[in-house]
Amino acid sequence: MKIRLLIIPILMLVMACGGMTTPPATTAGQMNQKDKIAKGYSEEEYLVAVGLGQSEPEAKNRAKAELSRIFESRIRSDTLDKMRAVLEASGTEQFEQSIESKVRVESDIELQGVEIAKIVKKGATYKALAVLDRAKARKEWRRRVLDLDAEADGNMKTYRGAATTLARYRALREVSDIWVKREVIGSRIIVLGFNPPPSPFDAGEVLRQIPVLRADMPILLDIRSDYSDVVRDSIGEALGRRGFVMTFEESEAAVIIDGTIYVEAVDISHPEWKYARATASLSVIDAENGQSVSDISEARRTAHVSQSEAFEQSVRKVAPMVVEAIIKAIDR
Repeated sequence: MKIRLLIIPILMLVMACGGMTTPPATTAGQMNQKDKIAKGYSEEEYLVAVGLGQSEPEAKNRAKAELSRIFESRIRSDTLDKMRAVLEASGTEQFEQSIESKVRVESDIELQGVEIAKIVKKGATYKALAVLDRAKARKEWRRRVLDLDAEADGNMKTYRGAATTLARYRALREVSDIWVKREVIGSRIIVLGFNPPPSPFDAGEVLRQIPVLRADMPILLDIRSDYSDVVRDSIGEALGRRGFVMTFEESEAAVIIDGTIYVEAVDISHPEWKYARATASLSVIDAENGQSVSDISEARRTAHVSQSEAFEQSVRKVAPMVVEAIIKAIDR
């Protein structure tokens, strides 16, 4: 009887331990007022967050992650609201999805300047205090904003002095990317409780000019292939869906995609399947000055019971890779 009575509480203890999870991180504002770990780090001078864990590294990581979340949620919300207002005012809502994607990428970049100020252990739980010095962070981020402004100014000068449509377009696309980075960092400064430096350029005007230049930048596909119809359908239509204007006349083209997509059988011994590989070797050429701005090399292999189908499918498989490479080259 005594043995049975002992087993029951032991089993209950094991089950309880097995169901335990690591305590979540918590901000300083949520901490118990009696918790002294943040003592000496005033809210006026520091942003602070606490992380709990069953090991020291886990507690540190949770504290840093919690401090980063303070920025991520505010930055994404504030930056996207501001950018949507600019996009709507400039009549360029079609860029909203790509802009949102870039905001997410920039806001996910690891927060610099965060330090682990204290680590304490109570029982089996570690507690770490992550701090960010507001003044130091403001100084660093303000410097970064000014660097981006200088970079944007250089691209605006390139835009004004460029002799070709593609060169002007690429310069403005670079400015729009810089604008996203600038706004994200500016939002971080606002979270700290300060105002970022005023922007030296009109983002709305930049965004208004981008679709104008894109519409005035017809692209000619001069791609030699035994599957030219497939190339035209797969690559030309995809570029058209992404907002680019296509042309069949070299005299109208501002951009020429020149090169070959070569298709060959691949000798792989298989009783049922036939294999093929499509290799794209292309150049993106500024038609107004004849200069190549990018080279593209992509290849894909496919299999099918029919050799002819394997050939065609290999072209269709490599086409999306070519499209993304072309857009990357044109948009920088």
